[in-house]
Amino acid sequence: MLEPLALRDLADAKRQGTATDDTLEVVLDLLLKPPRGEQAVLIKPSNLVNNLINQLLDACPEARALLMTSSLESFLLSCLKKPADTRGKMPWLLSMVAEGSDFLVRIGQPDPKQLDYLQVCALVWLAHRNQLSAQCHTRLRWLRMEEFLADQRVSIEGAARFLHLAQPEPEHLQACLSRNAKEPGLRYGPEQRRAEAARVRKRYGSAIIATIGWLDDEIRPRVTVKMPPLLGATAEV
Repeated sequence: MLEPLALRDLADAKRQGTATDDTLEVVLDLLLKPPRGEQAVLIKPSNLVNNLINQLLDACPEARALLMTSSLESFLLSCLKKPADTRGKMPWLLSMVAEGSDFLVRIGQPDPKQLDYLQVCALVWLAHRNQLSAQCHTRLRWLRMEEFLADQRVSIEGAARFLHLAQPEPEHLQACLSRNAKEPGLRYGPEQRRAEAARVRKRYGSAIIATIGWLDDEIRPRVTVKMPPLLGATAEV
């Protein structure tokens, strides 16, 4: 599933203070093509579009949105698997996610050049959550990745109900859950994921623990984060 570049451009424009309502209406008209029969339109945007969540839901009164987030440790494990060119973009990503908010001011304007790679990644993780604090729409729900992985079938069925989508066929669901989302030709399931995480944790475990401690002790006390309601935790609208 491709991430709409038009939404990313609008999110960037909003961070720079540009009014986006009129353009967003045109973009949504193009994205929300009338479905046929029992079909529905499902849009999977980039995380860098999270600053548009409230605006998107206000523009689409019948739409609902579902976020999936990971724990800090899971995020750091994922970051440690990234290639060198992607790692080099983390300071830029931090500035992008934090732009338009006072997040960096509240945590003391840290200089990414004075931080190690995992510390920058931890700030990106927290900046995303800080951004979501301003996006707690009544038709927005939150799913923890760890809960999803613990029982994927139940989580997907709950997500389908919330999003008013048809329940997936068991055979199709199993096929999707056993392949690599970015490389569909490769098999990838819970066992591969656990083995991969164990290898990274064995090599970088102490650095991960130190980074989590640093964020908890020095940064988190300065930031109050309020996440949206969990999927199924409250009466669904």
